[in-house]
Amino acid sequence: MDIRRGLYPETDEAVVCALAAAIMQEDSAARDRWIGIALADEAAARRVAGRARRAFAQAERTASEGDLDLAISLLGESAESFGQSFLPFGETLARRRRIELLLRRNGAGDRDAAQAELAAILPYWGKAKATWYLAQLERWAADRGLTPMPPVITSERKMGV
Repeated sequence: MDIRRGLYPETDEAVVCALAAAIMQEDSAARDRWIGIALADEAAARRVAGRARRAFAQAERTASEGDLDLAISLLGESAESFGQSFLPFGETLARRRRIELLLRRNGAGDRDAAQAELAAILPYWGKAKATWYLAQLERWAADRGLTPMPPVITSERKMGV
């Protein structure tokens, strides 16, 4: 796949979607392939979404090498860059992966940081009235022992807002 031709930020988000799917499926061959694809385009660093894609891939490579501190930091950069690019799904995937690594590291304050990441994900999807996806996020968060929905979002959803 030659992503250098895709000057559209959606291409960067799509690569992260593929990488996240490989991670979720625990397919190390696909994960490594998508990391390679994500990092192949060095010119991507000129685009905010390209930097987000590269940071996500670097984070995954770093996490697989055991450096969770750097991986967590890189995922924060990825999420912020996707947010600046108005690519909410890329931002969500970066924050979800960051949550997973924070919980895996399990250091002082990591659970609170993971909860804060979850809280950062929810407002966009609540405003978009993406009820199916919010339910998926709720189940995903509960499976990790996180409070699925901040009270404000939960009460808005019950009221049909």
